[in-house]
Amino acid sequence: IAEIGINHNGDLEIAKQLIDIAKVAGCDAVKFQKRNPDVCVPEHQKSVERDTPWGRMTYLEYKYKVEFGQKEYDEIDQYCKSKNIAWSASPWDLDSLNFLNQYDLPFIKIPSALLTDLDLISESAKTCKKLIISTGMSTLDEIDKSVEAIRKSNSSCKYSILHCNSSYPAPNEDLNLNCINTLQNRYNCEVGYSGHEFGLTTTIASVCLGATIIERHITL
Repeated sequence: IAEIGINHNGDLEIAKQLIDIAKVAGCDAVKFQKRNPDVCVPEHQKSVERDTPWGRMTYLEYKYKVEFGQKEYDEIDQYCKSKNIAWSASPWDLDSLNFLNQYDLPFIKIPSALLTDLDLISESAKTCKKLIISTGMSTLDEIDKSVEAIRKSNSSCKYSILHCNSSYPAPNEDLNLNCINTLQNRYNCEVGYSGHEFGLTTTIASVCLGATIIERHITL
C-alpha cells in the first residue's frame, strides 16, 4: 500500500502523479486520508494561525485546504480504475466513514491515532469490508480492546493488524520488528507492517518475519 495521505496538498493533479508513481513501483493500492475538519480539529487548535504553502492561515482553514471532497474522490475512483490500481482511505471520523462507504473499497484502514476510537472501529467493522488497523503509539491492552470491538461488532469481519512505530522518521533501532511475531501469536490474524523509517531494508526484514501487508508513505 502506497500511503499518499494528504501529500497531494489538496491538488488533484499531484494526487494523480502519486497514483502513477505507485503503479510504476508495483504497489497494489494507494491510500488517502479522509476527514471532516470541523470534527477532527480540536476546538483549541481551530483558530491557531500557522505558516502553510498558501501563506499564513488558521489550522482549520489549512485542514480544509488539503481535504478532498466528492468531486475529487469520484475522479480518483475513476482514475485508479483506469490505471488498474486499488485505492482506499483512512476515515478519521464517522462522517468520513459514511462518505467512503459509497465507494467499492477493498479495505478500510484505521490509523494509529484512532486505534482507541472504538465507535469508529465498530462502525467500520459493520461495513463488512476488510479492516486494517495500525498500532503506532499503542499498548497491547489498547490493541486488545480494538480487536474485541471488531469481533463484537461483526464476528465475520476480516481484519489485519499492522505493526507500526509512529516516529517520523522512525530510528531503525526503535522499530522493534519482533513485535510482528508478538502480534501474530497474540491475535492469530494476518499481520503487516507500516513503516515510517528511511530506506527499504527494514521493510524486507519485516516480510522475512512474516508481514504480509506493507504500507509505506510516498511523496513526489
